[in-house]
Amino acid sequence: EDVGKTTMHGYVTGSGLDTIGLDISNRDLFSSMPHVNAANGDLSFTVLENACGSSTVTAAASCTFVIEVIPVNDPPSFTGSGNVVVAEDAGATCQQWVQESSVGAYETGACGSQTLSYSVQVDRPELFLALPSLSDTGMLCFHTLPDACGITKISVTAKDTGGRDHSGS
Repeated sequence: EDVGKTTMHGYVTGSGLDTIGLDISNRDLFSSMPHVNAANGDLSFTVLENACGSSTVTAAASCTFVIEVIPVNDPPSFTGSGNVVVAEDAGATCQQWVQESSVGAYETGACGSQTLSYSVQVDRPELFLALPSLSDTGMLCFHTLPDACGITKISVTAKDTGGRDHSGS
């Protein structure tokens, strides 16, 4: 997944390279179909961005091989609703803060599925009875201390369950 154009140099050898036709079982994987360069036997193809799966390729010269495209975890993303302002002595507060989120292109289809979670850090924890936290659905909840006032910087990081296999993020 996400590798762009792939060329396997000298993959096909022998005579008659100029007449090799390829039968491709899963054409939906490719933006550029597998083909053999008659001059040097190079096999080239380009996989669609974020596609994964396999395709059996049969050459007219009685050669069959499989191209398998393995998934790579793309990083998650989200959009928050911005700054939150509450009155002194507001107490417990919950509001939908994450407006849009994505676990990356690996989230659905043949590539599998993932879930998203958030971690929250604050630079002034002394303002809170219960520190700010974000649910998996993006609900921001916190409880301010009585008579506490001030500004705190909140840092939010999203993490998905896709892992880092095959250079994923």
